[in-house]
Amino acid sequence: MLAVSVRQDGTALRASCSTSSPTVTTISAGTEVEIKFTMLGEGEPCYRVATKQGTGYVSKRDLQDLPRRG
Repeated sequence: MLAVSVRQDGTALRASCSTSSPTVTTISAGTEVEIKFTMLGEGEPCYRVATKQGTGYVSKRDLQDLPRRG
């Protein structure tokens, strides 16, 4: 699995990829998350991630240190 970190404070860890999905918890900037898998969300990739706070979904724009496709 790939570990990356959250870009900004207050990032919503959601129950699904939808931005209208309930928030499971919020994550602080720099929190390390483990990517479980990728889905196509509402026009952009969405990642199922695991954190110490729980498991849920975040959008690509919420994460930093993602490897570039080459």
